[in-house]
Amino acid sequence: MKPSIQAPSGEIVVVEPGIFLFRIEAGAVQGEEEARANLAALHELAGNQPILLIVDMREAGAITREARQIYAAAQARAHAMVVGSPFTRIMANVALRLAKPTTPVRLFDSEDEAIEWMRGFV
Repeated sequence: MKPSIQAPSGEIVVVEPGIFLFRIEAGAVQGEEEARANLAALHELAGNQPILLIVDMREAGAITREARQIYAAAQARAHAMVVGSPFTRIMANVALRLAKPTTPVRLFDSEDEAIEWMRGFV
């Protein structure tokens, strides 16, 4: 069984050393408080190791501007976002354009594709 931790908006799982998968619960609404608590849970699980973060947002609910800003500032070497529909992909692309990430970010249709891409950073 892979190590994991329950965060306010979903479960965070260690896929492989350094690669973390955050599966957002269906309909989870994320504001500033939830974003800070989710990141605290991630850092508790990760300890001091570098983070490669995959966010499965296929079932996610609304996210506030403040939460997006907090996530954009998260210290991860790369981010992958798993989207489930054309609408989610459009929303993720808009959020990325606004956030102007300084680390590699890519959108995927499946967790497996995202994990494979992340292995290139290990």
